[in-house]
Amino acid sequence: MKNTSFAISESSTLVAKLLARTEDGKISWNEGAYSSSALENFETELEGGVLVRISSDKAGVTFEVLIKKDYDSNRRILEVYLEHDPSFGFDLPSESELYSKLIELQEFARRSAFNVDQNLASTMDYLERLAG
Repeated sequence: MKNTSFAISESSTLVAKLLARTEDGKISWNEGAYSSSALENFETELEGGVLVRISSDKAGVTFEVLIKKDYDSNRRILEVYLEHDPSFGFDLPSESELYSKLIELQEFARRSAFNVDQNLASTMDYLERLAG
């Protein structure tokens, strides 16, 4: 898949807003149906049946925005794919910045999906009680 400057620009704007709302705790993420040891996949459903998915494997990261049509059928309205370490560098100037934002968004999505902050706080509390 070849990215277009239009898709990169729209994705960059959208990812920045998703990052801010996820960081504020206003958007929660779930582990996607296709996650495995080789593929991390997180998704969130927004108002109007819009599904946002971010996934990565050893080769790169994919960002998708889909309109949910019915149970098995979604219509992809935006998709970008960026390699983790492109051998010839990024094709478009803004891909490098978008890549950094996508990696950050995926970490926030992972933390949301797995309740990382709550689980770490519970673990720390438990360890403190053991010491006392």
